[in-house]
Amino acid sequence: MPWPVHWTSQVKAWQNIEIGDELPGIAMGSYFDGRNGIIIEENVWIGPKVSMISQNHDNLNYTEYFQTNQ
Repeated sequence: MPWPVHWTSQVKAWQNIEIGDELPGIAMGSYFDGRNGIIIEENVWIGPKVSMISQNHDNLNYTEYFQTNQ
């Protein structure tokens, strides 16, 4: 993990998360799932207990995930 994360926060697929000048996960209890990519631009502050999830699933089968077109 190339940036500090609070011990109560979770980050999945950090390689797919692009960050600006602030660091996601510093606030407590945050959850970031970057499997389909997350872009956090400049001057974005993220408060505690925030979840950012970048997944897409089949509407008829919630356990089947697929990549989105970016």
